[in-house]
Amino acid sequence: MTGPRAQRSLSVDASGCIAYEGRFPSHCPLCFAPLTLVAQMPGYARHAHARQAAQCVLTTDQYQPRDLTARVQRNAQAATSNRGRFVQDWERHYALIKHLCPTLTITRMTTALAYADVLGVWSYPALREETIAPLLLALSGFMRLSQYVEPPEIPGKSVRWLRFWFDASVRDIGDLWAPRSDAPGFFRVEYGEPEETPFPTGGQVVRWTMLHDIPSMWADLGSEAGAAVTPGERHAFERFIKQSRDA
Repeated sequence: MTGPRAQRSLSVDASGCIAYEGRFPSHCPLCFAPLTLVAQMPGYARHAHARQAAQCVLTTDQYQPRDLTARVQRNAQAATSNRGRFVQDWERHYALIKHLCPTLTITRMTTALAYADVLGVWSYPALREETIAPLLLALSGFMRLSQYVEPPEIPGKSVRWLRFWFDASVRDIGDLWAPRSDAPGFFRVEYGEPEETPFPTGGQVVRWTMLHDIPSMWADLGSEAGAAVTPGERHAFERFIKQSRDA
């Protein structure tokens, strides 16, 4: 399977300015708010309005911006069908998750699955399988890396935290499957170590990357399902499923 096609990783500096290459982006790709050029800093833009900058994942001073909601009516029939289909093909989903985020563990995935169960994700009748991996990554919250990563293209910066976000068009989980002309943006945002908050904020963003072609990656996994799943990972998943069924 080929790697995720990605927009070039860009950085955010301490003053909340967003770096870009090539043509000036008129709107922020994550929050869609208008951007304005920074006259003193060629190649940088900032949010045109302070209120929007305060709400954007890339520049907020809050470590927990508005998270995904799940405004769905519980539907036992849809939930049983959707969750059962996921469990039957879980190794394929796990392979895609690991492809997008090699550091994610089976424990982190089952924690995200437990959260998905509480939210009622499986009750969405329109749920599509190729969106489950990115959704579980988005529900996983901030993930601390076991080792620092020093991006060679950003001297003096090191990455210690990671989080995945959808763009602002996805407020409710059901927005993932609403009729639309374009797929929602899905982003990997990497952060440095926070000093004043328990989790990173926009002030610690080191770089962000927009990931593309996830449906194609899911389709490519058709003949590779179950690759690289260890006996320990399989046991952990089966234990989670049994405990969640018996609860």
